[in-house]
Amino acid sequence: DTVKAAELCAAAMTGRWFDEVQIVVDRLGNWDGEDLLGDEDDPSLPETLAPPGAHVALVRNAYTPLELQQGGPAFLPDLEREFGHECAAKFGDVLAVAAVPDLLPGAVVLAFATRDAFDRCKAQMDGRWFDFRKLRVSLYHPPHPQQLPQQPPPPPNPDPPPSDQPSLDDFFRDIQANDND
Repeated sequence: DTVKAAELCAAAMTGRWFDEVQIVVDRLGNWDGEDLLGDEDDPSLPETLAPPGAHVALVRNAYTPLELQQGGPAFLPDLEREFGHECAAKFGDVLAVAAVPDLLPGAVVLAFATRDAFDRCKAQMDGRWFDFRKLRVSLYHPPHPQQLPQQPPPPPNPDPPPSDQPSLDDFFRDIQANDND
């Protein structure tokens, strides 16, 4: 279970030392186990692009900065129109579509009315090659300010770790041993 492993890792790492730096792990964002991204943080999108109740797909690698530059003022509206039309025809109702290069360079944002439409989009488009680029489709997870810690984490302990402090290798062996139990 991904969430359980993340919880165990966070609990085990907080307060440990690595290269004379104390590790502090804060739980932020979505840990519900569904579509954990891990490689990127989703920016805050306006409600017009991510309406409440919508299932928003982020289609990354849809265009390059060079295409944006060379395509002129009609490039993004044409791309949005093409994505919106094709995705609505193949996957289901599209509530909003936009390319927002300032927030998500190279990505197209598609808001679907149903989770089923998003799932069909992800199944058919994720990993597909488009104009010599591999598309990546993920479910948008908006930042949740209410989940952010109300107080800053405690300052790191200025004292270096004791010489008998377990190493990071010991830490990962402990985790692996717990998984085998």
